[in-house]
Amino acid sequence: MKAIIADHGIKVAKHIRDAFTAYGERLDEERKKEEERRRRIEAERKERERKAAEHRAAQIKKFGSEEAYEKHLAEEAAKRRALVIQLQKDEREREAKRRRGATTLRELAPSPGSGTSSRNG
Repeated sequence: MKAIIADHGIKVAKHIRDAFTAYGERLDEERKKEEERRRRIEAERKERERKAAEHRAAQIKKFGSEEAYEKHLAEEAAKRRALVIQLQKDEREREAKRRRGATTLRELAPSPGSGTSSRNG
């Protein structure tokens, strides 16, 4: 009887050891996958930075100086801000017209001279 119990204990111990070994192997695999994912993300980030630096260098060369390029970027940003402000204004105007009962596209169109009604792109 003692031999059967001892044999069973050995089998249980082996089963537990195998389970922990398998769990450790799974953890190792997950760790390796996570490290590979981090390396890939880092490599992609470095590639984006490299391309951005190349683009910036090409743009500076195109504009003749860093100051001219920065001025161009500031002008473009100002244009985008102005367009966003105008679009918001037009949307508020359309919303006000809807509240007053306008339903057709013609009734909802921006007022003449508001800025975006005659815009070409």
